[in-house]
Amino acid sequence: MTSNALTLLDDLLGKAHQKNKELSESEFFEFFCAQNILRDHQLGITDIEVGLVGNDKESGSDGGIDAMYVLINDNVMNGAKVKAKLKSIKRSIRVDIAIIQSSRHEGFTLDRITRLKDTCENIFSLDRNPRHFNERYNDSLLKAINTFRSVHGALTLKERTIHLSFFYATRGNKLIVDQLIASKAKALAMSIKTLLPTITESRFEFVGARELLELATKPPTLKFPLKCVESFPSAKKGYVALVRLGEYYRLIRSEDTNQMRSYLFDANVRDHQGDVTVNAAIHKTLTNPGKEEFWWLNNGITIVANKVDGGNRLLELTEPQIVNGLQTSQEIFDYFSTSNKKPSFDRREILVRIIQSDKPEVQDKIIRATNSQTTIPAASLYATETVHRDIERHFPSVNLYYDRRKNSWRRRNIPIANVIGITELAQSVAAVVLQEPDHARARPARYFSEAEHHRVFSRDYPLPLYVACTFMKKGAQLALRVLESHKKHRNNLLYYLMMTGACIKAKHAHPHSTVIAGFKHGDFLDGKIFAEAHKIIRPIYKALGEDDKAAKGKDFVNQLVLALRNKYAQSKATVKA
Repeated sequence: MTSNALTLLDDLLGKAHQKNKELSESEFFEFFCAQNILRDHQLGITDIEVGLVGNDKESGSDGGIDAMYVLINDNVMNGAKVKAKLKSIKRSIRVDIAIIQSSRHEGFTLDRITRLKDTCENIFSLDRNPRHFNERYNDSLLKAINTFRSVHGALTLKERTIHLSFFYATRGNKLIVDQLIASKAKALAMSIKTLLPTITESRFEFVGARELLELATKPPTLKFPLKCVESFPSAKKGYVALVRLGEYYRLIRSEDTNQMRSYLFDANVRDHQGDVTVNAAIHKTLTNPGKEEFWWLNNGITIVANKVDGGNRLLELTEPQIVNGLQTSQEIFDYFSTSNKKPSFDRREILVRIIQSDKPEVQDKIIRATNSQTTIPAASLYATETVHRDIERHFPSVNLYYDRRKNSWRRRNIPIANVIGITELAQSVAAVVLQEPDHARARPARYFSEAEHHRVFSRDYPLPLYVACTFMKKGAQLALRVLESHKKHRNNLLYYLMMTGACIKAKHAHPHSTVIAGFKHGDFLDGKIFAEAHKIIRPIYKALGEDDKAAKGKDFVNQLVLALRNKYAQSKATVKA
């Protein structure tokens, strides 16, 4: 089965390639990989093109290398005038050498590692003259090799660190790299460090479809200074700080657009909830300050950052995510944005907790813990998981909007008809794929527990499955307006109608998830399938009392399953959903 990450990556590649049609698919993939793997260096297009050595076929081989970059303090070195450029650097020197092998295949192979090893032994054996290499390399690669050697020679007597990174990028899954290939890659990195002891660090990284997707859809590494009135470090990489409201406003406001930096809140479990009681109280405290300190009356902000430097009065946050405190942040932003008062003149303070961790599992744990202490629906606590982000990325391709963070669509002027929420989608998948319309109707919260969540939101499900379930629900709701005059019956029959409609479309008592993923929006628009489904479910519903108890009980679904199995006796209820 094609992974969701690969589906999303290929869609992204296809759209991006349309803007660069002068490049072949393989050439564009090499450019795409280099651009995103080196995203944190914030290179321009010209700088990226300088390092692409794999396309120069006429003057020799590429030695199994598609791109090679030599950077000093994030600046690409390009052969000439290396010594002159080095003289102008007055601070500490960091050299980064990036060697990239990129392939459009869906896996990682040993021969690529072996090929890379042979070439790198030539590159980093400084006593080997390029004219005597055992292979004739192309002019672009030779230029990159000479650039590295010039930089290395010029820095012999200078204080510097040299970091060598190998990247092997494909459309595959790095989590299933063969153990032999992984060990050979690690051995390659270590062997070069042994070969050239001046290298401070040498590492090898596999980059698959998931990693390329994440790199391409997140902003470059961002660092933010945060001035504190006072901060107190803990022994376990955390800080508690008091920060002026104006300084916090500066952190969350983009100077370019004068809007909130929405990407800082991407890990927040919900969007701004509008003029609810709590937010109204925060607004009142901001506009009508009393004798009490602001931070006495507010729970404060929680920030998780990949790295925290500095201390006491000034902290530097790398890749910060504000995981709790969006409501307060929005109110602070709105207050200063509409006030005539200068933020820097406001002496009030807010309590900010800053936790350093670059591990996703730790960050998720912090997100859930800090949000579980308030009245947050269980569904929202799962909003930051990868599967929900994937659905959010995929839905716009079919003109749908996934409300991963509750109410985020309101601030983007998205028509409500195009919006589907987390709980709503869980109910649809439960009814159609799991064939549990009783739970979908009566107990949707069960799907937001550790034991049940993965059954409706599984990485094994293709993304079109979620689209199909969404369109089925919309089609079933329209059909029920014609088939049932009372709202109570429409509510009670909705998920049973969806389950039965899927079976009729698939001609199977228990359609496989890949079959459901193939359903199209137009399959259900005319209402014929749902009209046929209604004839099957209505007599069962009526016999059981035509009420909420019937819709929420087990008898209805048990009798329906039996009826469908009898109808499609020639098919076996095969593979698990």
